[in-house]
Amino acid sequence: MVESAISLFEKSSGCRLHRDPASGKRKLLPLGKWRRTLNQEDMPFQFIRLSEHLDMLGVELFATPTQTKKSNGDRLQSVIKNIDGSWQAGRCMPLIQRPWSVNSYALSKLWYKCNCIDLRVQDCKGIHSKVLSWIYSDQLEKPESIILFRPIQSGGLGLHHVALKAKSMLIRSFLDTAINPDYINSLYHNALFRFYVLKETDFADPGSSPYYSEDFFKTIVAANENPQLNITNMSSKQWYEFLLEKEIKYIDDESQELNLIKCRTEEINAGIEWERVWRLARLKG
Repeated sequence: MVESAISLFEKSSGCRLHRDPASGKRKLLPLGKWRRTLNQEDMPFQFIRLSEHLDMLGVELFATPTQTKKSNGDRLQSVIKNIDGSWQAGRCMPLIQRPWSVNSYALSKLWYKCNCIDLRVQDCKGIHSKVLSWIYSDQLEKPESIILFRPIQSGGLGLHHVALKAKSMLIRSFLDTAINPDYINSLYHNALFRFYVLKETDFADPGSSPYYSEDFFKTIVAANENPQLNITNMSSKQWYEFLLEKEIKYIDDESQELNLIKCRTEEINAGIEWERVWRLARLKG
C-alpha cells in the first residue's frame, strides 16, 4: 500500500525517491508483535529494510521509550564529552566568560533533541558533570553551585541548568501541539492536557504517556494557576525562567516576596549593597 502511494506521488510530481538498499533511506521500524515475528524475508520489496530505529531530523526513534531516551541521551553525553575534552587541552579564559562559552558553543548543540525527548536524570547529571570539569579546571577556589545558575545581573555566572532548560523546551513543544492556536494541535496531546492539567473528567482517560512524567504535568499545573502567566504562548525562555526561580529564589515568610537564596559571602557581609557590587563587578576596569 505504501509503495503504491509512493509510485503515484512520483508520477504526479516528477520526483524519484530512493530505492537503493545501501542508501538506508527506506527503512521500516516494526512495533508491537511485529518486532518478534517480522523478518526481512517477509518484506514484499527488498529495498525497504527492517531497522531498529528511525532517524527523524536528528532524533533517533526506537520501538520503546526507554531505548529512545537511552540512545539520544548517550549521544548527547558523547557530544559534550568530545567538546569538553578538546577544551581541556588549553581553552583558557576568565571564569566569568566560561559559562557563556559553554552555553553558546556546547550546550546549544543539545536543545534540538530536548524538544521531543525527556532527558534521563543520569543524562542531565553526566552532562552537568562534564561541563563543570572544564569550568572548574585550574580554579583554586570554586564558586558555590548556587552562583552557577544565577543570572548575570544578579551576581551569578548565568550557566544554563541542563535539566530545567531541557524540561522547559519539552513543555513548550508539548503545549504548542496541545493548545497553541498557531499550530496544528494533536488530539492526543490535547486530551492529555485537558485530563492532567485542567482536570477534566467528562471524557475517557487517555492514559499516561511514557514520554511525559507526572512531575512534567505538575509543573504545567503550577504555571497555569499563576494569573500572571499565559501558558498558551509562553516561550521556552519564559518557561526556563519560571522553573529557575524555584532553584535560585525563596519566598520570604514575612513579606511574601521572592528573594535570592544567599551564598556564603552574602550571608557573612549582609550590610553590603550587593546589587551595586554585582553591577560594578561586570564593568571593565
